[in-house]
Amino acid sequence: MGKPQQVKTDNGPAYTGRNRKWKAVVWSPTQRGVEATEGQDNLIYWIKDNPEPVVFRLCCEGVQVKLRVSPQELHFNKLLLHRTDTQTLVLRNDSPLPMAWHLSGLDDLGEHFSVSQGGGIVGPRTDFEVKLDFKAEKIGIMNKMIRLEVSDTENILGIVQAETIKVSVEVYDVNLSINMPEGPDGSLEFGTINVLDNKKQVLSLKNKGLYDIEYSFKLTTGSAKRGDLESPFTVQLQRAVLKASRPPVKVEVLFHPTTEVFLESKPILLCQVIDLKWGQGGETVATIPVRVSARAVYSKYSIEPASPIDFGAMVQGTKKSQVLIVENKGALNFKFLIRQAPPLQSSQQEESAPSIRERKRSTQAQLTVGMFTVSPCSGSIGPWGQQKITVDCNAGAEGKCEEQLYIDISNRDPKDNPLGIPFTLTAESCFPALVEDVTSIFEQYPIHSNVNLRQMLQSVQGNGVFIRDDNKFIFTKVQVGQRVTARFKISNGSSVPCDMVLSIKAMPGEPHSLISDIFKLDPVEMSIPGLSHTFATVTFTPEQKEDYQCTFTASPVSPKSSSMKMKPQHLTFTISGEGHVPQVTVKCPGLRSKRGNPVLRFRRLLLGDSQTLPLVL
Repeated sequence: MGKPQQVKTDNGPAYTGRNRKWKAVVWSPTQRGVEATEGQDNLIYWIKDNPEPVVFRLCCEGVQVKLRVSPQELHFNKLLLHRTDTQTLVLRNDSPLPMAWHLSGLDDLGEHFSVSQGGGIVGPRTDFEVKLDFKAEKIGIMNKMIRLEVSDTENILGIVQAETIKVSVEVYDVNLSINMPEGPDGSLEFGTINVLDNKKQVLSLKNKGLYDIEYSFKLTTGSAKRGDLESPFTVQLQRAVLKASRPPVKVEVLFHPTTEVFLESKPILLCQVIDLKWGQGGETVATIPVRVSARAVYSKYSIEPASPIDFGAMVQGTKKSQVLIVENKGALNFKFLIRQAPPLQSSQQEESAPSIRERKRSTQAQLTVGMFTVSPCSGSIGPWGQQKITVDCNAGAEGKCEEQLYIDISNRDPKDNPLGIPFTLTAESCFPALVEDVTSIFEQYPIHSNVNLRQMLQSVQGNGVFIRDDNKFIFTKVQVGQRVTARFKISNGSSVPCDMVLSIKAMPGEPHSLISDIFKLDPVEMSIPGLSHTFATVTFTPEQKEDYQCTFTASPVSPKSSSMKMKPQHLTFTISGEGHVPQVTVKCPGLRSKRGNPVLRFRRLLLGDSQTLPLVL
């Protein structure tokens, strides 16, 4: 090419080139931290024998090492204990060159902070997000500092930018204190009450936290599908705001069962705690189950003996007592009232009949109805206690007596005899009654009139006959010294036992000695159950051939326990009998001797002949 030529630039010294070796000029900013600048220049080549120079335009841009940081302070929201929150740090690179960054001081934040990335490179004209997570594990306010350090990617210039970023967080807790009357198992204890009664318990709710909260009560059960609070519980002031550092709020829980309830430490009452700082209307941050123990029962009872009480047959004017036991088989007291049966009512009236709770209870000590007196007829019986009720029956006018009573027991199931538990008392008042029917008394013997008496006595079978017209029993065909017996049926025509006195007496005007060994009676006293009978036995033993007679009498004895005089009643009839000796009458022959003895007169016969004459006895 010849001799090297001088090369000149517009802004710098000239250079020469040889053998096509050229050296360019490089420009760069000389001060750190200044804004990026842009430099321009021309590289001019003068070539020998070439009238025009060759111009090369030179351009160079100086870039500042800097990232824009947003925000300058990482402020976490007021954070509920045990919750997490995330804040985002945005690193913006507006330059055409990548930038290196690093976060220092992360170890000082503590173990509850975590960062998505502690360092890296932000590309040209891009944004990079750094996530800082925090888990609230300790109540309090925390202020920490971290440092963002920026350098070129090759770390030629070292750290050219440092930004201090403040990290602040407040951790709080919702602290709701519930004080309540607790049972042995720590539940809200209502105890045992009667159905349709009510009982109130008061909960004391206090906000012990730093900020206002709201509470709301809900009711859930495992056995019934229920929504919000409904029977058998009602909460007064069911939902309200609890101000911080204010006195406790009283919440009343009313237990008003309409049927039997059995709850034992069941978490059916839920207290929802609402943090008002979260969302519109707040957010439920905790649900506190309140265990509830409550029992609502109907009165449980037993009545012994079961209806009816039958006093049976009683002698008029006597008194008999029986005991009725009403037992409380439940856990609560109940009252009882015994009253007379009301008049007959229509079914509509029965349905509208007032309940026991609405009835005015009687305070009288005893109740008398018909033959019966009941005492006491009202009172109160404690749990598992008993009340003995005496029922006296005073047998009055003859006949059967039946009385219907009602026993009211308070707080029993309304389906259990709404008008009262019916109870029947029965008795029969009567006097002993001797049956005077001769067909019954002399059922073992024939009964005849006195027509053709002699002929009838000759033909009658057995050893006795009763003559209705003469009211006389006759022993027949009894030899002297022979012992025969007759049995007479003595019957009690009433339902009560009857004591009888029996006797045999001589006929009027005759001494008893005449018959003392002739007639014997067994027994002389007897007790006959109601509507039953027994037999009296009379033994006849004639000593001579003659006619004997006596009077038989059976009389009921008036009971000593009776205050009333019994109408006299006697069973009387005559017993007779004749002693007979054996007699033979000669009917044939009819020829008699001078002494009247029968004579068999044979005719004169030849030797060897015979004659037969009849001898009829």
